Amino acid sequence: MQGADLVFSFDFYSFWAAARVALAGGNVYDANLIHEAQLGAGWPVEWQTHKFPYPPWAIIFFLPFGLLPFPVAQCLWALVTLLIVFHSGVLISKALASCGYPKFASVPLLCLVLLSFPPLFRVLILGQNSFLPLYGLALGIHLVTKRREFWSGLALSLTLLKPQQFLFLYGILISSSVMRRHWVFIAGGIVGIIIQLGLAELLLPNPVTNYLEFVQLYLPEFSSYPVRTISAFIEGYVGSGLIRPYMSLGSLILGLLCGAVFKPVVFQSIFLVVPISLLLSPYYWFHDTLILLPAYLFVLLQGGFLGRAFAALFFLIALYLTLTVKIEELTWIFTLVICALVWNLYLRSQRPPSRD
Repeated sequence: MQGADLVFSFDFYSFWAAARVALAGGNVYDANLIHEAQLGAGWPVEWQTHKFPYPPWAIIFFLPFGLLPFPVAQCLWALVTLLIVFHSGVLISKALASCGYPKFASVPLLCLVLLSFPPLFRVLILGQNSFLPLYGLALGIHLVTKRREFWSGLALSLTLLKPQQFLFLYGILISSSVMRRHWVFIAGGIVGIIIQLGLAELLLPNPVTNYLEFVQLYLPEFSSYPVRTISAFIEGYVGSGLIRPYMSLGSLILGLLCGAVFKPVVFQSIFLVVPISLLLSPYYWFHDTLILLPAYLFVLLQGGFLGRAFAALFFLIALYLTLTVKIEELTWIFTLVICALVWNLYLRSQRPPSRD
């Protein structure tokens, strides 16, 4: 859509409009209702409707903002984004420190590091929701270090806002948890799913049925093959094409096999598994790489001087590109470089360093 990148909070128009429609008792997957709400917020008349493409449970995170006028909700969304990203950074830093890794000298330094992470700027510009899966990931990692497995599984269910990006991770966590008989962790994830689906059923009229009809409208081949049916429900109408459905299934199966064949997942490996999971996802954009923040902090704290210098140079370049030109074409390279940095550190040290 031409001009999309020039509109501040471009994606937030869709979230806010869906919240307004839901609060009025309407179908959030009805393009006409969404378009009408967006026009009331100042959406350009000549533009197409920015449809709401997320699974039904996603609406519960946007409803409070629909109670506010768009300009107020827009500013509050940006503020919440910053606060949650900062708290995610604090949680990851504490989790690393509790396992013997170095920690940042001060909170202002950590804030500066977080502000230097290019995807954060993209998320703020677009008004995206990538900070919600990041928070679920950060909270889950933090709770694992506290031996609170049920709550860790519950927190990780927040990543279901964009499940296609975590299928490899889900496979590894499920397989390794079954092999280690960590049923409490699995129970936490199941409870999180039930809570989100239950809230969606309470707050929306026929949410699952409307979502499936919405996906089928934009994917004519939706019901032709079982694999496409399952993957379309996970990915939404965006996940079209011949290869993408099988990428989703393949990522999940590969994760299940890796969790069964290799050693049970240890703390350090989560920082490697998440970038790999993103690389194997059927689609993602630059703002989605915000979930790589834990891996970024891991590189900065564990990589030594050369690792930190290389990461700093790389992110300065990425930051410059983010603010000057379209970055989407470099998204895969951005993810691959972070994955390579973490992989190198993971191979060099399987054990956390001592505290001194």
